[in-house]
Amino acid sequence: MDMKSTPFHAWRLALLPGLALAVAMPSVRAATRYVSPAGTHTPPYESWETAATNIQAALDVGSPGDVVVITNGIWLLEATVRVTNEVTLTSLNGRDSTVLDASSLPAGSDGVFLQFGTLDGLTISNAPRHGVKSEYGAIYNSRISHSSQTGIDSYTTPRFVTNSTLLVTNTVVEKSGSNGIYTCAVDTRILGCLITGSDGTGVSLRQNDTVSPIQVPRVSNFLIRASTVSSNLNSGIALAFYFRRSPPGSRSGGRLPDRGQCRHPGGRGFRRRRQYHRAGLGRAHHPLRHPAEHRSPWRRRLFSAQPLALHRRVPH
Repeated sequence: MDMKSTPFHAWRLALLPGLALAVAMPSVRAATRYVSPAGTHTPPYESWETAATNIQAALDVGSPGDVVVITNGIWLLEATVRVTNEVTLTSLNGRDSTVLDASSLPAGSDGVFLQFGTLDGLTISNAPRHGVKSEYGAIYNSRISHSSQTGIDSYTTPRFVTNSTLLVTNTVVEKSGSNGIYTCAVDTRILGCLITGSDGTGVSLRQNDTVSPIQVPRVSNFLIRASTVSSNLNSGIALAFYFRRSPPGSRSGGRLPDRGQCRHPGGRGFRRRRQYHRAGLGRAHHPLRHPAEHRSPWRRRLFSAQPLALHRRVPH
């Protein structure tokens, strides 16, 4: 087409099909990479024949949107698996067929470190510390078992990801040495899960960070739906938040931040008498020694008998 002799609108229309094709074509193609002990370990690991023989190698060459598929078997981890590049790490046939065994890792190691990534259909067991350490991630259709400390931990100070998110769906967290799920993520959603057999709290939700100086509280969204939290040694679900302002009459004088904790009064792990003594108020002021009508208004609220009442607790 002769651009000089052809009207402007005519050659402009002639270019539209090619322009539309260029816009429709994605700039980057998401890839599927494979992990199998029978592979030849040939990058980029995009077939079972050339599959990586270790998990981390396949993750390291991945790009955002890629999927890394692990074949069936028990994988004895030699290092913490790091999912940090928006890749999905999944199994070939579900969590009952693919196990990441972290029992041989050094003391204090986590099974999986999850920062901008997804785990799907895996069993992660025997971690020396946390089964999954998450800053921003999603865990689907998995099982986290026999972690020495927390099954899924999303509680980090200082926080590297300010808008952290934790999404756990259709996952079993069982027999953790401390808490089942312990999260300080800005947005935490636990859907259709079973959290059981922990030596601490089933699900511990923290509204903000706790080291001194305490960081500014963030708006947090906690959602637990269609889940079972049972047979945990301490509380089932505990909600705690930290704040700077002391209630009237506090011995902290505004210099030390108070810590509030939602617990059912009388539940295991709630030691009201000892906490009250730690506040420096002594036995003479113990609420069990004085009827409610003789207490100041803030103390009446503080030691309310209502379930999930707010109880004052001073850091120690």
